[in-house]
Amino acid sequence: MNGFAAALNESRKNHYALHSSCDSDTLRSFFAKLDPFILGGKTCGAGGGGFIAVLTRPGFKQACVEAAESLGGEVWPFKFDHEGVVAWEEPKWTPAEISQLRSLART
Repeated sequence: MNGFAAALNESRKNHYALHSSCDSDTLRSFFAKLDPFILGGKTCGAGGGGFIAVLTRPGFKQACVEAAESLGGEVWPFKFDHEGVVAWEEPKWTPAEISQLRSLART
């Protein structure tokens, strides 16, 4: 996890350097307030993001949630999947399903 946290932080640093639109006082304020509670974090999305992913320090999840929410953030918890990719096969679309999709695309 330490390597993952370091990669998040390095990605954030490189993201800021891409373009001025990728850096803002708002983002820096978020990370400054979250810093005591996280091991690493980065922005996700085009330009300045719109989503911040963080890895919390053990025992600091609730404090991190409260800090993010106090800044106007909406917290979306996630967990790591250690099983890998799961795939399934669906039946082929029927001509009626294809026709319905085409009619939706025209509207």
